[in-house]
Amino acid sequence: CGFYSLIYSRLSASLGAFLSKFRRRILILPLVALAFGIVLVRMPHLYGVGYDSISITAQGGFTLWTLLFIFALKSFFVMAFLAAGGYGGTFAPSLILGAAGGYAFSLVFSSHLGLHPNHVLFCVAGMGGMLAGMNSVPLTAIMLVFEMTNDYSLVLPLMITSIISYLFTLIRNR
Repeated sequence: CGFYSLIYSRLSASLGAFLSKFRRRILILPLVALAFGIVLVRMPHLYGVGYDSISITAQGGFTLWTLLFIFALKSFFVMAFLAAGGYGGTFAPSLILGAAGGYAFSLVFSSHLGLHPNHVLFCVAGMGGMLAGMNSVPLTAIMLVFEMTNDYSLVLPLMITSIISYLFTLIRNR
C-alpha cells in the first residue's frame, strides 16, 4: 500500500505537469469524461463513491482479473480527472483501490502458496493501508475503516497495515 501510494503521487504529479503544457486545457476535462463514460459501459463498478464495489469485493464477487482492471482503471481515471482540473479527492477512491488491491493480493497469495487466508481481512487491511498511504492519515484510516466494519478482530491487521503504509510513504518522501 505504501509503495503504491508513492507511485500514485509521482504519477499524478507527472500527469498534471504533462497536461499543464497544453494550450487548450479546458478541452482536456471533457475528453477525460468522455473516455470515462465509454469505459463505464463495460465497467460500471468504477462509477460513484464505490461502497457497492467495496461490498461486492469483500463478498468475493469479482475475479482476480476484474479486481486488477478495477484497480488500474480507477487509479488512472482518478489521476486523470484531478490532473485535468476536475473536482474531488482521493479519499473514497483510496478505499476502493485498497479493497481491490488487498483482495487481489490475497487471491494471488493463496494461489501461489497454497494457503487459504481470510480474503476479507486483506480487503479491509488494504483499505486502511491505501487510505493511510495516499492521504497521509493513518489514525483516521484506522478509525474510519474500523467504524465501517465494526469488527474488533480486524483492528490489529488494520493498524499494522495502515501504520506501515504511512511510515513507508513518510520515509520515502524525504
